[in-house]
Amino acid sequence: MSTDTHRTYETYEKGNTHPMRYIVKNYCKKYPNDPGDQDIHEEDVARPSNHRWAERQKHDMKVTSTVGIPTYGTCSLCWNSGPAYKMCKKCGLVEYQVVVYDKYILDSQTIAELLGKQHETAKANRLQHWIRTEHMNWRSDLMQMMLESKHKNIEDKEEKKKAVWEDYLTFIAFYKDIGMN
Repeated sequence: MSTDTHRTYETYEKGNTHPMRYIVKNYCKKYPNDPGDQDIHEEDVARPSNHRWAERQKHDMKVTSTVGIPTYGTCSLCWNSGPAYKMCKKCGLVEYQVVVYDKYILDSQTIAELLGKQHETAKANRLQHWIRTEHMNWRSDLMQMMLESKHKNIEDKEEKKKAVWEDYLTFIAFYKDIGMN
């Protein structure tokens, strides 16, 4: 059985009260001819309106997601961004997760841009459990490990340390208004 906002699976009839839902509101109306590989339209992407962060309780996000989370998440290993809770396309080891710092949700697309990382565009027909709440807490040690990996081709230890520190300071300066340090 299908509606314009979600597909109901056989498990729903067997007691699953939390069926998978399309991430895009009114998917069937907005993408009537989608063969399953159509990229999501920019206007259907749920992300903080300032493209930096949103307070978790206020949800200062463009609300286009049926599941109440940002469309994109961040890989905790390589820091690429992609469709939230989909396996990372680059490393294939972990899922992209929504990044949280204190009481803020960070914009994963912007994080990838700031760090010069890749971004995987979501497909319009993605399904998600609406009740899922897992996220990745932003940690400076993970950020610094990723930056060390980013600068692995720098052989001089002091030069590498300087490059990592400069990238780290640039990143946290971008989020200074929410107290990141």
